[in-house]
Amino acid sequence: MLPKFDWVGPTVDDDIRRAITRYGMDEVKAAIQRLGKSKKGRRRIPDWKELRSVIEEDARLWLQERNPFTERTDYAIAKAYTDDNPGYNHAATMQRIERKLRSKVHGRKWFVLVTAYELSRAEYSYKRHVDALKALTILSPSEGWETSLDLVQSKVADFERGNGPPPDGLTMAQIEEGARPPNALLNLPKRVGLFGAAARKDLGT
Repeated sequence: MLPKFDWVGPTVDDDIRRAITRYGMDEVKAAIQRLGKSKKGRRRIPDWKELRSVIEEDARLWLQERNPFTERTDYAIAKAYTDDNPGYNHAATMQRIERKLRSKVHGRKWFVLVTAYELSRAEYSYKRHVDALKALTILSPSEGWETSLDLVQSKVADFERGNGPPPDGLTMAQIEEGARPPNALLNLPKRVGLFGAAARKDLGT
């Protein structure tokens, strides 16, 4: 017949003794080692995934040649986010969001431009697609955007050689189709969205 266990105490020794009786010395030692380890660093919070709709709205404003950064401030975004996701400390959450939005490396402007680059390929004029890449080469010169810009400009040049100057309303996807040789393979790999694989590095520092 199993011994009767009280809920707690009166001392730590009593609790441990009861745990040893119930689970065995090896299990208790393993649990103490596991639970006693300090967690390194802060828990990463995927704020950018929660801000996805805000970033897409900003990107569409930018593609319409408006300025999303003056139409809606970082403070306003952080406040709206925090009001909906207050967490344990409203002020601390607001500070965290504002810090991320204002970051010069992978902050709000970077996310807006990358999203504008992705959206513009099939939904906006090819000129805005090129503009997004040009802006990214200036904002993040070490990330290889110049290579993407050279490739896009090369495709535009290929289209011009075969079809003349592209109309302003043509998308980059349409230009790529027009510039592609007739026998080119059509089974191209799917593009990875910003908030899919790229968001995994969160972006939640």
